[in-house]
Amino acid sequence: MKQIFSVLFLLLLIAPMAFAEIDFDGEELSTEEEALLDEIMDPIFTIYNALKYVATVIGVMVLVFAGVSLMTASEPAKKDRAKNMLMGVVIGLTIIWTAPLIVELVFT
Repeated sequence: MKQIFSVLFLLLLIAPMAFAEIDFDGEELSTEEEALLDEIMDPIFTIYNALKYVATVIGVMVLVFAGVSLMTASEPAKKDRAKNMLMGVVIGLTIIWTAPLIVELVFT
């Protein structure tokens, strides 16, 4: 888990440096600047997409585990724990899958 957070943290550090190279002063980007931006962002998006799918697979497995735990739990504390786990997974997957849409909406 710490490795995933470390990779995400590094991606968050790389993205501002990638955008700092190009001057966003309201003018259209030249073809050279677009090519540079694409060259910088392609590996970042590849890593992001890979992490998104890995997180989705892990999230679905945790979702199944939490669902089974909820159905088989006899104590209220265990049911609450399973409900919290379900809610966390649903919120996490929603954030992971809607983040690119929100970013695109904000920047366009």
